[in-house]
Amino acid sequence: MSDHDWITAEPWENPFLDRFDLSLEVLPEECFSNTYSDAAGVPKTEAGANSYTMRGRLMSSCAGWPEKPTATEAYKAFREKHPDERQQAIIHVLVREGDLHEWNNAWYEGAFTWRQMARAIRNGAPWTPRTIRRINRMRK
Repeated sequence: MSDHDWITAEPWENPFLDRFDLSLEVLPEECFSNTYSDAAGVPKTEAGANSYTMRGRLMSSCAGWPEKPTATEAYKAFREKHPDERQQAIIHVLVREGDLHEWNNAWYEGAFTWRQMARAIRNGAPWTPRTIRRINRMRK
């Protein structure tokens, strides 16, 4: 047995995996507020479809995309009942790569309501328990 055989010979266990409830689901839409922030103090050029936070996240996370998404596209994607493939990809970037601080800022800028965010997450691909817990904390 070489010095490194123990890496594959010993069974690997992660005690933290038992802490995750993998059966978590996003709460129904009705549990979330459908009210926009008043965006007090946010310049009109950085609010709503021009959300500064969404624009920054998309510019950072989608730098390698052939056709870069815009904050306006993201704004429309969150409102779409059945987003197309590109809209789903944009939502995934904003949800998976954005942190809770960015979610709150984008909401405050009027980019979406929590109900729209929850619907977008419910309609998307499988999410991590962390993401599901994050959105469920935003219920009314």
